[in-house]
Amino acid sequence: MRHLTEEEIRLLEENRRCQADNWSLIEVSETFAPSQLTEVTFVGHCTLGDLSGTHIDRYGIKRSNGICHVLLKDTTIGDGAYIANVRDCISDYDIGADVTVSNVNAIYMSGSSTFGNGVSVPVLNETGGIEVPLSRKLTAQIAYLLVTTPDSDPVHKELMRLISEDVEECRSERGTIGDDVRIVNTGTIIDGYIGDGSIIDGASILSDFSLCSRPGYSAVVGNGVIGKHFIAAAGASMVDNCTLHMVFVGQSAKVGNLFSANESLIFSNCTLENGEAAAIVAGPFTVSMHKSSLLIAGLFSFLNAGSGSNQSNHLYKTGPIHHGVVERGSKTSSDSYILWPSRIGPFSLIMGRHTDHVDTSAFPFSYVIENHNETYLVPGRALLTIGTMRDAKKWPSRDHRPGDCKLDCVNYNLLSPYTVGKMEQGYRKLQELLDFVGQHDETYIYHNLHLKSSSLHHGLRIYRLGIDKFIGNSLITRIRDKVESREIATIEDLNGLLRPDHDEGVGLWMDLCGMIAPERGVRRLADGLRETAYATIDDFSSQVRSLHESYYELEWDWSYDLIYRWYGLDKSESLTAEVVHEILDRWIDAVLTIDRSLIQDAAKEHAIDRRISSSATTQMDVADELEQDVYVQCVREHMERKQSLYDSVVKQLQL
Repeated sequence: MRHLTEEEIRLLEENRRCQADNWSLIEVSETFAPSQLTEVTFVGHCTLGDLSGTHIDRYGIKRSNGICHVLLKDTTIGDGAYIANVRDCISDYDIGADVTVSNVNAIYMSGSSTFGNGVSVPVLNETGGIEVPLSRKLTAQIAYLLVTTPDSDPVHKELMRLISEDVEECRSERGTIGDDVRIVNTGTIIDGYIGDGSIIDGASILSDFSLCSRPGYSAVVGNGVIGKHFIAAAGASMVDNCTLHMVFVGQSAKVGNLFSANESLIFSNCTLENGEAAAIVAGPFTVSMHKSSLLIAGLFSFLNAGSGSNQSNHLYKTGPIHHGVVERGSKTSSDSYILWPSRIGPFSLIMGRHTDHVDTSAFPFSYVIENHNETYLVPGRALLTIGTMRDAKKWPSRDHRPGDCKLDCVNYNLLSPYTVGKMEQGYRKLQELLDFVGQHDETYIYHNLHLKSSSLHHGLRIYRLGIDKFIGNSLITRIRDKVESREIATIEDLNGLLRPDHDEGVGLWMDLCGMIAPERGVRRLADGLRETAYATIDDFSSQVRSLHESYYELEWDWSYDLIYRWYGLDKSESLTAEVVHEILDRWIDAVLTIDRSLIQDAAKEHAIDRRISSSATTQMDVADELEQDVYVQCVREHMERKQSLYDSVVKQLQL
């Protein structure tokens, strides 16, 4: 870098209409030429990189690099920049290489800033008391621990300390615009950290924020966006007049089409459009697409909110202090309503208006239906629907995060120790209800849930199928992991390879906002926080991911224990050949029964469509249409694979 020559200063002032309060404070690259600047005013110390060369803009127009029509105050600019038509100023910013800034009102710092980091967001309880600080390193799992742990707990305090230390590392009196950033047709930008590759196109006003882009994985802010006190992870998209206030937007999450997000945490791969969110923790793959939908004071993940979905956190007494939980994989139908506090079990369908503070957490895969202002439960029904299978397949394919930088730990398994543990719990509750009340054809009542007699009996049957399927899946996976396809000659050999290597996976399992893990493992992480064993928040997140990556190893601990509970066996005794073959027989029966039900469910939907079709059709046409359904094809292929797997495993076990 060098200072300007007297001749360059003269040419800039006389020919390029440039000025400076002190030319001696301006430094330029060795390749600098006065023709690279037009109508530029310099205030304070400014540094300009190599502005030679050209670039192709987004319209395909070749433009010369350079700076024109802007006031720069205490700003550094990297190589290859194109900065034009900044109506007010760029002040106190460090701008990287190959940056485009065009048609912008102002970009400036208001003073020392942490760029959204450390902003305390009151989630779930709108009146406060459950706060999560925004952080560039926030994950769904860290947020879950913060909202479920009392602030007096050492675990909570240590997490807050680790985050606070990272927040202070972000503090600066200078803003940042990284390499390969594009900022065009935008209003005012105040106190921003704009990471490499970020795109801001048409935003109205952005204040106190971070765009944590990385090369090849851009955060995008689009037309009309108003954002204040927010952090967006790499790959996040905020477009089309959405508003953000005290919000975290996770990797590959999308917020757009006039959506209003206030005091909320929105994690990876969420899609929120048209509606409104307030004080929510939206775990991975939370989706709300409709103008009349409101998500408020709730903890969600893998949610699909129907049009007009709504919740109330206010009983008009002591304020909006209530919140609720809709567990993973659930759906709300059009115009559904839930009065908080309530808790809905995983993979449930909520229909109608529920005003009795329902708790269906022990009954996964259920329909939760309102009938004459009462909540009716149809336990297990969703396990036999093609929609549930479709959801389970679509989520992994819609995870757009690069494999090397996934912040949130996400487990996509439909059947896991978490959901199957709830099935086991639900099965025993239904059986206890049946044993206590006895057989009859009237409605059973469990707390404030109503169950028709047929629903109770079908629920018992479906939960048995789900548990049998999971046990068989786990058993076969364990055998294949240990010996692949080699023959097992004796039951002693089989018991030796089935015996778990540890017991951390035994006991209750948890869903940490998308990550499924044993309570013992989570407790181990929490103990590390109590003992201040983690030097940084990155160290803690690394241990969380390590637990996540141990899922299948720990799953077998729980599955092996479940076999003994489910079959009523003595843990001091080894499994017999008869029990192993019974597990396999019940597994293949459960797999084929569930898959046939999925096909029948798909057939019903195609038949409904045909009934209102304007074109004439035959029964053969309906059958052909069903066979061409991609999800039906997947189910049939699944049935063939599992039957073949069953045959090969039975042959492998020479017991």
